Amino acid sequence: MALRAVRNRQARAAAVSPYAHPAAAPTVIRPLCSSSNASSAVSSARGGTKCADTATFPLQKKFGQHLLKNPGILDKLLAAANITSSDVVLEIGPGTGNLTVRLLPLARRVIAMDIDSRMVAEVQRRCQSLGFSNLEIVHGDALRQDLGSFDVCAANLPYQISSPFLFKLLAHKHAFRCAVLMFQEEFGERLLAQPGEPRYCRLAANVHLFAKVTRVCKVDRNSFRPPPKVDSVIVKITPRKEILPVDFREWNGLLRICFTRKRKTLRSIFKKPSVLSMLEQNHKVVSAFKGAAPVNGSQFRDLCFEAIQEAGVSDRRSVSISTAEFYKLLLEFHRRSIFFQNAADLELNKEDTKEGISAGK
Repeated sequence: MALRAVRNRQARAAAVSPYAHPAAAPTVIRPLCSSSNASSAVSSARGGTKCADTATFPLQKKFGQHLLKNPGILDKLLAAANITSSDVVLEIGPGTGNLTVRLLPLARRVIAMDIDSRMVAEVQRRCQSLGFSNLEIVHGDALRQDLGSFDVCAANLPYQISSPFLFKLLAHKHAFRCAVLMFQEEFGERLLAQPGEPRYCRLAANVHLFAKVTRVCKVDRNSFRPPPKVDSVIVKITPRKEILPVDFREWNGLLRICFTRKRKTLRSIFKKPSVLSMLEQNHKVVSAFKGAAPVNGSQFRDLCFEAIQEAGVSDRRSVSISTAEFYKLLLEFHRRSIFFQNAADLELNKEDTKEGISAGK
């Protein structure tokens, strides 16, 4: 059972992100200077290091660069992160280093990762001038790099990588304490939404499976240079110590169906011929694995309705259903040999499917 749990966790980690990128070899720039200058660097930063003057620094739209210039917002982000002197902090997209120089006096080590070589050079120059010795810079794409081991992640993320980076983080193989991340306000509000709220969606339900999400503060668009077209929000993401024992491919497959028409009742959604056809095909594949006769036609539809009824959500809408209730619903489907990966994936992942069948008995 322990081995199965490990394998299931590895499978979830491999499948959690729909934005899979091959790992790329990063360019790592080691700590910048000797520790002899560290005390002066700490004093400078504790004294309130000002945000860099970036008025003439050219920014590239393709990287979604909006540099945070409001020190008050940095104060709130740092307070939420609650960094200790033993922490390793991962910063994604340090830009010119306004957050970096505030992190360095607090943490044991800061790993700053940026895709833009100009930003890498600027952060290196700035931190070297302040005498910091605990900075490691990685020049590379955060979506393609191995993030390594860290305690806290802090980032002012480019809007276009918000979702893929978030799921990469949640699938990360090394445990971390928390992540404090800046998102476009609309995206952040969807993450924060709870069942029954208008913005509750598949994104929220998926993230809530793995982590607790809390609001830190709203960030006005004028806190950046150049100002984006929308406001932002900082959220704190704290991984759950115990994750429900579910294959994410199955979980996401269920939610994808449920949230296609999230204001319809589940009974209405599972009446759709296209949904029933896909699930019936999967049911036939699973039944073949078990050496059992599949249920066909109208009897299969009744089997689906029976699972929904048993889970207590037949007349509920997806926007009102909690993580625990979706989990109960998934188990009821599995007990009836109804799975949500498509049949081709089930054929390709026979061992994982067999374990899922066993867990669903």
